[in-house]
Amino acid sequence: MDNFEKGREHYYRKEYEEAVRCFKIGVTQSGLGSMMWLGQCYQFGLGVEKNLEEAKDLYVCASKKFAISESTEKWLKERLEVLKDVAVTDVRSGYIEGVGNVKVRRILNIDRPVLRYNLDEVVVTIQTRDPFCIGFDYLEKNIPELNRKWTCDGVNRFYDGYTLETDFFTLTVRRGNTDKYVSRVDGRKCSLYFPENVDLKYIYVQETILKKVKDLLFKRAQVVLPQKLKEVSEKINVPYGSCKVIRNMGKFVAMNFKMGEKITFIASCVQLPEESLESLCIHELAHNFVSSHGREFIEKMIELGGEECVRLDQNLFKETKWNYI
Repeated sequence: MDNFEKGREHYYRKEYEEAVRCFKIGVTQSGLGSMMWLGQCYQFGLGVEKNLEEAKDLYVCASKKFAISESTEKWLKERLEVLKDVAVTDVRSGYIEGVGNVKVRRILNIDRPVLRYNLDEVVVTIQTRDPFCIGFDYLEKNIPELNRKWTCDGVNRFYDGYTLETDFFTLTVRRGNTDKYVSRVDGRKCSLYFPENVDLKYIYVQETILKKVKDLLFKRAQVVLPQKLKEVSEKINVPYGSCKVIRNMGKFVAMNFKMGEKITFIASCVQLPEESLESLCIHELAHNFVSSHGREFIEKMIELGGEECVRLDQNLFKETKWNYI
């Protein structure tokens, strides 16, 4: 039994709230019947707060569906005639707790809802044929993932006075007497001041801070990582060509190209403890001699850095607490 049929059963039993829940799921699956029946719930306030604009929007979207029967077309025309004086626009705003102001906007030729942001609101862009409730429903369902993605460590949010102390930098995030975001890097000290008037409870503020902080750490990484690789190279007497720091490299954190011609790190490696970063450098330099990760490679790493170096390197992905940001 699909969600539309489940919704109808609940509707006939006058379990309207559960019916609305089923119809909303059906609408996200582009179900014609769910659109019509959910529109009826909004029109008469059954299981949901009465909203004629939402009702008309659902009826209009349903009427634009392909493969619509004559009886369905007649039913929709009758409903739309009743609501002919209700205005339906291509942009609608609302408020979602924990997110802030949300604007749903219709746009042509997209495959799924797309999130866009500015400092005043979260914007959800949806397909032209989709009803507005899909945009709000999409965002509400994705709030947990957004919270995880746009927080400092996937769990905690940035706050006034947030401080992260590592072996290579100290990061401080605090409210400043300013109307814009201000970033500073002074040696190992990285500071971000956020505007006096922003509210930290909103996801878009957390996202903005996270982006600024990543920029700060990228600048610090461009100094730390080449310097550490140079130190390790001289220590174990293994030369290399050049060192590059980039923001992302898929599933890899570092890579050795053409047996030491170029060694590349992702910027987040700057968050590693010093001994772990040193073991990662030895790992990449060991690739000057062995390209694969077999027994011969392990023996080469032990030769260059010792057994503790291998242990630290192998635990790099098992113990990811170092990857704060």
